[in-house]
Amino acid sequence: MSRHVDPERKPRLLAQVVDVMLDVPLYAMTFRSVAERLDVSPFTLVYHFGTKDELVSEVVDAVCGEQLTALEKADLGSTSVDAYLDGVKRYWDWSMLPRTCQLQRLVFEAAMTESLRAEHEAVTRRALLEWHALASAGLLALGVPGELASAESRAIADVMHGLQYDLIVTNNTERANFAFESAIAGLRVRILEIISAAN
Repeated sequence: MSRHVDPERKPRLLAQVVDVMLDVPLYAMTFRSVAERLDVSPFTLVYHFGTKDELVSEVVDAVCGEQLTALEKADLGSTSVDAYLDGVKRYWDWSMLPRTCQLQRLVFEAAMTESLRAEHEAVTRRALLEWHALASAGLLALGVPGELASAESRAIADVMHGLQYDLIVTNNTERANFAFESAIAGLRVRILEIISAAN
């Protein structure tokens, strides 16, 4: 008699592993340590995920997926510049949640590792390009020309990631929020100028 395979088991395990990794560096993760935290056998993790590298890749992919979903939900509305920037602010507010900051720490760690391992799929690079595409689409809809929409979406991502890095290192939420508001004010002026010049 064949053993029944639960198709929901792996996604549930992955979600639990992501939660475990909130306070564990990727480099320190082992099947044994994660299995102990989840009260399962290391074999269970090996069975579902294969190698440690494959598990790390799936964890990072899941985290990047959460970020892209949050960006989509933030709705970078294309009805006006203010609606677009309101969406950027909604994403920023989500990114400042304690759990989200810990997830971003994992992404930063993974990105640095991936940059040194060309033989592995660059999950974080792919996610960043998808982030740029989503942010750029809203700017294009507002009338920002293609190359400038691409450049401004990259600038938005870089400002956010830089401030998230600052927050993770310094734990100074007030300073990060102030810097973000300042950057958004400058971005608003710049986008309006670009749209005006294009018309």
